[in-house]
Amino acid sequence: MADEKTPKAILILINPQQGVYKEGALADEDLGKRHIPRLLGLLRLAIKKSWSVALTLRMHDPEDDVIRSLTPHLLRGTDEPKILDELRPALRELDEAGLLHIFEAGHFDHTIDAVEKKTEQTLYDMLPGGFEQVHVAGAWSSIDVLYTVMGLRARCGQKADVVVWTDAVAGYDEASHGFAVRQLAVVLGALLADEKIPLNA
Repeated sequence: MADEKTPKAILILINPQQGVYKEGALADEDLGKRHIPRLLGLLRLAIKKSWSVALTLRMHDPEDDVIRSLTPHLLRGTDEPKILDELRPALRELDEAGLLHIFEAGHFDHTIDAVEKKTEQTLYDMLPGGFEQVHVAGAWSSIDVLYTVMGLRARCGQKADVVVWTDAVAGYDEASHGFAVRQLAVVLGALLADEKIPLNA
């Protein structure tokens, strides 16, 4: 367990889903091979340090505006929105310790398997609860990660450091990813983690 000197921290994994990293309309299998071990390494680090962990999962209905304008992806009822199988053992360990929180489309969900059991609590509602550090990783850098960090900085202000693990943040392409990382650091004031993720923790 964390000692009294360890900052109270939470790790937010954004879109750790099958349809992002493995297979689906917008999935990138090569990206998955590189990044899934890094996401798992961060989860193991969170367990070691007794951090809370929050997953934010994206799911779409076919009639969603965003789906009408893009290639249909992460559709509810398909396998694409499912949490990556590789992460589940670590997530269950966190769940048993009472440290796991899952949000579907921004709303709290009580189960690892993302059964639709929503409440009015959002990710941002829980963050003022004394966290001194908010660690962030996941996909995609120029959309979900960037806007999540923007929301974190707006709501947490100076109360918590926002640390982005760029080694475990995936982008659509090199240009948009580079732009997003600069925005995260220079404009939003997020800290970029220099520490390498312990893949064999």
